[in-house]
This record gives sequence, structure tokens and C-alpha cells, in this order.
Amino acid sequence: MGLTPKTVARIVRFERVAERLRLASGVRWSELALDTGYYDQSHLLRDFTDFAGTTPTTYRAQVLPDGGVIDW
Repeated sequence: MGLTPKTVARIVRFERVAERLRLASGVRWSELALDTGYYDQSHLLRDFTDFAGTTPTTYRAQVLPDGGVIDW
């Protein structure tokens, strides 16, 4: 793949967070960080911003308009 193991681990953690954001109705950032393998909330924020180009809150609002409610 051409990626270091550390970069792959960061991507995997980021994907876990992105998935949880899509599924969760409410988010406690510090708990989400620990549950998805981050040391703390600041590390989650750094990786998320690096990979998504935005903060988790903005990402969630963009991906899930209306506060996370999906109307079929």
C-alpha cells in the first residue's frame, strides 16, 4: 500500500469514528475517542481534521443533515 503501519492505524481509527458518527444519535467526544482507540479527544480531532478536512461536528452536520435524523 505504501503506507506506514502508524498511518494505516490512524486511517482505521478515523474510519471507526466516521462510522460511529453516522450511526450515533448523540455523541460524547471523549467517550467516542476512547471507544475507537484514541488516547484522548485531541488526538481524535487532529486525525479527523487531517483525513476529513473538517471537524467532526461539521462533518456530522454535512453527512447527516437535520441533526442526524435520516428520513426515508
